[in-house]
Amino acid sequence: MSCNTIGEMKLFSSNEAKKNPESDIEIKYAVLATSAAPTFFPALKYQNKFALVDGGVIRNNPATSVIADVISNYGWERASKAVVISFGTGRTKGPLYEDIG
Repeated sequence: MSCNTIGEMKLFSSNEAKKNPESDIEIKYAVLATSAAPTFFPALKYQNKFALVDGGVIRNNPATSVIADVISNYGWERASKAVVISFGTGRTKGPLYEDIG
């Protein structure tokens, strides 16, 4: 996985890793960083270069940044067929879908 800088946000992307191997990061560090929510866990210090924290610190829903990256790399037609599975900690009072039978 690669670390692509967007302002102060780092987006981990295998596409970017292919283009820029120097910014490559092992997936275990990406997973540790994404769980480093400052109120619960300390930032992940990576190679004494970065202090990585959960993406929700910069973007409330980092999935939107991932969608933008997919559109940028593959175009709208292919990206529109993608499926995003985002696991969160929120709750809902009702179903998130409508059963149209």
